[in-house]
Amino acid sequence: MMMRARGFSLIELLITLAILGFLLAAAIPSFHAWMSNSRVRLVADTLQNDLRKAQAEAVRRNHQTALILTASTSSLSALNATGSTTGGNWFMRVVNANSSESTSDATVGGSYFLGASTIGANYGVSMSASTAMVCFNSIGRPVTNSSAANLPSGGTYNLACTAPADAATPLTYTLSGATSSVRSLKVTVSLGGQIRMCDPAKTLSSSNPDGC
Repeated sequence: MMMRARGFSLIELLITLAILGFLLAAAIPSFHAWMSNSRVRLVADTLQNDLRKAQAEAVRRNHQTALILTASTSSLSALNATGSTTGGNWFMRVVNANSSESTSDATVGGSYFLGASTIGANYGVSMSASTAMVCFNSIGRPVTNSSAANLPSGGTYNLACTAPADAATPLTYTLSGATSSVRSLKVTVSLGGQIRMCDPAKTLSSSNPDGC
């Protein structure tokens, strides 16, 4: 006697689809939160790496360099985007330590333009920084520079570089997502030149090395 093949009934199929729909609905908020946190992490990583790049270029060229935050997504490579402490984008460049320095690219070991990023605007990550422009000297430490307005090839932002007030007060860049449920991250630059990313929800300790 042959056995007749039996598939799913319509009711069984509808029940399976309903259960699958409930599971997907429950997972979507968690997935969105994970994506938002990942974007904040990626922007913080990129900022941290670019700060280190600017620092390394200052040492390599034996010349001051700067990273400038801006809300603009254009004029970055032209080096004349307006600076902003809440800008989600940034560009890096060589700066003059004083007004008597040469403004020729050839005298600073290459182009004044060191790179740029619009990842903050692209990923919807907001920024709040203690300074719009940080300068590194030839030994990789952040320094004040009141001559930063003497910039070649534009420089309409006309900002002065700010350094940490003391060893206990680093420069900070706070990166946040679109909602309060997204974890914020900080990137700090210390007086000695240490650049690190940390979690402002935690206090730095032996048990929380990732804290701020």
